[in-house]
Amino acid sequence: GPLDAMARVARQVVDQRDYSLRARRTTDDEIGVVVEAFNRMLDEVQSRTRALEQSNAALQAEVRVRETAQRSLARANARLESTMAAAEIGSWVWDLGADEVTVDRNVAALFGSDDETSLGDDPALRRRLIYPYPTPAVAAASAVEAGGVLASTEYRVVRPDGMARWVVARGKVQLDSAGQPALLAGVLIDITA
Repeated sequence: GPLDAMARVARQVVDQRDYSLRARRTTDDEIGVVVEAFNRMLDEVQSRTRALEQSNAALQAEVRVRETAQRSLARANARLESTMAAAEIGSWVWDLGADEVTVDRNVAALFGSDDETSLGDDPALRRRLIYPYPTPAVAAASAVEAGGVLASTEYRVVRPDGMARWVVARGKVQLDSAGQPALLAGVLIDITA
């Protein structure tokens, strides 16, 4: 009888996923001990299930918050890109540690390209971004001395189609936690008009 009761409870738990069900202990012998152990196992499963459900609910709430934040960020980025494109302003970042340059599509357009990724690998572009400095280290050192601001510089860009554009470059240096230059970041503004 007690084993049949345990089997019925086990089937109900599996079918209904209700871990609050318990088999009734009717004896104090070995079978009673098995029933008690079964019920304690169900207690533990129920406790862990509740914890997992709470964790799942918290993670789902976090996912919703992140998705909302990502949508908001995407809208803000779209507005910023539109505004910068309308004003003919492009942005760039030079990671000094990795020696990697990232430019946006507006900088690519100023240089007559539709591929901003390839422009980051162009050494001539790198020199133009921080003109008149010969190296990023010199630019960073000069910027640190000037309160973190790169000297504002006007110069001409000749695009592959032969069209010349005049731009002004402005930027800042960002320091790492040790106070050393880590990034140069700035904008190019088309001042041809």
